Amino acid sequence: MRLLINTESLARSKKGTTFGLVYFETESGLFPGKGWTDLAPAFARAWLEAMIRIASGSTKTETVWFMDGPYTVEVSATNPGIVEMKFIHSPQKGDIVLHSAKAEIANLLQNAVLVGEQVLADYQQRRWRDNDTEPLEIATKQGAKLLAKLKTRPPV
Repeated sequence: MRLLINTESLARSKKGTTFGLVYFETESGLFPGKGWTDLAPAFARAWLEAMIRIASGSTKTETVWFMDGPYTVEVSATNPGIVEMKFIHSPQKGDIVLHSAKAEIANLLQNAVLVGEQVLADYQQRRWRDNDTEPLEIATKQGAKLLAKLKTRPPV
């Protein structure tokens, strides 16, 4: 299970909003879908911050919303180091769980840090800065630091 942001697809609106292809690759399919476009840096930051909070133990559940549609991912810590995720479509009349998966939080955090680094590298190459740049830089550094701690801990 991993988050994918296609940095080659990143583009800016006239107002400076950055969007691009954003989706999860799960064992049971893609969510929301391979062609889904969203506010890529903002979503990368929201996902990374949620993974940091769960991995650090400051919370056991997180909900991350896609910025441009009725899609969410609910993440719940179930066992030490393991989370359960529900990939949800929320039309006007109730939630529909489209996929569910279990994963190691360390793997999700590692993927989230990598995605953050990729988006930031693309921003640097294009010489872009916006309201998402600094918070994503901070979250990426925090995530990398926490990941290093997780990797040095003995298994539970």
